[in-house]
Amino acid sequence: MARGERDHNPLHGKNIERRRDTDDWFYRFNVAGQPYYGPCKTLDKRKAEKYAADLKAAKKVDARRDLDAGLGPMRFGTACDAWWADVGSSNIESGLKFRLDWLCNAIGATKLLKDITPDDITRVKKERAKCVRAAGKDAKGNQMYRALTPGAVKATLVTLRTVINYAGKAKGAAIRMFDWTTWIRKDDEEHDIRVMTETEQALIWAELDDDMREVAEFNLEAPKRINEILPLVWPRVDLPGETIRISLKGKKKLFDDPIGPAEVARLQRLKARKLHPMAVFTYLSERTRKYNGVKHVKGERRPMTYDHFYTKWTEACGRAGVTDLNPHCLRHTGATRYYWAHPDKIAVVSKMLNHADISTTVRYYAKHNPDLVRDLKRDYAKGTLKKATAKVTARLPRR
Repeated sequence: MARGERDHNPLHGKNIERRRDTDDWFYRFNVAGQPYYGPCKTLDKRKAEKYAADLKAAKKVDARRDLDAGLGPMRFGTACDAWWADVGSSNIESGLKFRLDWLCNAIGATKLLKDITPDDITRVKKERAKCVRAAGKDAKGNQMYRALTPGAVKATLVTLRTVINYAGKAKGAAIRMFDWTTWIRKDDEEHDIRVMTETEQALIWAELDDDMREVAEFNLEAPKRINEILPLVWPRVDLPGETIRISLKGKKKLFDDPIGPAEVARLQRLKARKLHPMAVFTYLSERTRKYNGVKHVKGERRPMTYDHFYTKWTEACGRAGVTDLNPHCLRHTGATRYYWAHPDKIAVVSKMLNHADISTTVRYYAKHNPDLVRDLKRDYAKGTLKKATAKVTARLPRR
C-alpha cells in the first residue's frame, strides 16, 4: 500500500465496505478502469448494496456515453479549470490563481487525476518549499528575496486537495483517496503570527507615500484582510452609522462591519478630498499604459489594487531592511495591539476579525502580554519583588 492511502477492507460486501473508524457504508468499484469511492448515505447493508449497484450501473452508462463521444478520464488541467470556473473565481483570496497555475505546471496539465500518487504530492510539497518571493529592493537597488513561509506551502497543498476532491465529488472524476494528514498536519503548524514592531513601523512608514500610508493605517485600525478593504467604495460607507459593507473571504454576500472613531475620522478626511467618485482608497498612476484591458493615464487617480499595494509595500520594506513582513501582517499587528490593550476581551477581538470560531483567535492571538513580563522585571529591579519573596519564604517551616 502506498504511503498516504487509507487501508480499506474490500471483504465487507459487494461493491461496499466499512472503514475502521466509522459504521457507515462506502461504495468502492471500478468502471472502465476508473475507481469510484464515496459514502452510501445509509447504515443498512442491503440498502447500501443497492445504492452501490445503481450507482455502478449509472457510471457504466456514463462511461459508455463518454466512450462514444471520444472523451477520456479527467486530466488535472481540466480539473483546475472546472474548479476555478465553478468555485475559485468567486473567492477574493489573493494569490489563489497563481497557486493554481503553479500546481498545474508542477503536476502537469495532461496528467490524469487517477494517476496522481502520494509521491507526486510529496514532490510538490518539497518543490513549493524551495520557492522564494520578491521582498523589494535594498538601498542600492538590488532585488531582495525571502523564502516562502510554512503557511504558504500549506495553502498550496490545501488548494491541491480542494481541486482533487471537487473533481471527484462534483464532477464524478476518477481519483485516488489520500490521507492528507500525511502532508497537511495541524500539529506541525506553528500557531504564531508575525507582528510589526513600532521600530519597524517607523522605518517602513518613512518609505511609504501618503496613499499607501492611508491604507496601512486604516488596516491597523480596522484589522481586516487587505483585499477586503481595498475594494471599498463610497456607497458602502455609512459614516453616521459607523459601518462599512465589505465582502468577507470566500463569501459573496456583503457584510456590515462596524468601525470606530479613528476609522470614521480617516474616511471623512478622504471623502472631503474628493480623490475619486467611487473608490475610497486610490493611487496616482505612474505612467500611461493599458493594464488588464483598462487604459491608465499618468497622473490619473486609480482605485487601489492588491498588486499595486503589495508591490509598493514590499519595496518599502526592502528599503527599510525588513524582508519578512507581508501586507497581511498589518491585520495581525492591529489585532494583536487591540488584544494586548484589552486581554480580557478576546471574544470581541474574534468578532472584530470575523473569525467563525473563537478558538482560531485564541490559537493565534492569545499570547502573553509583554508588558506583564516587563512589569515583573521592573519590580525585581526595584527590589520589591525580592523583599516579598523573602517574607514568604521566612514563613516556610524548616525540615
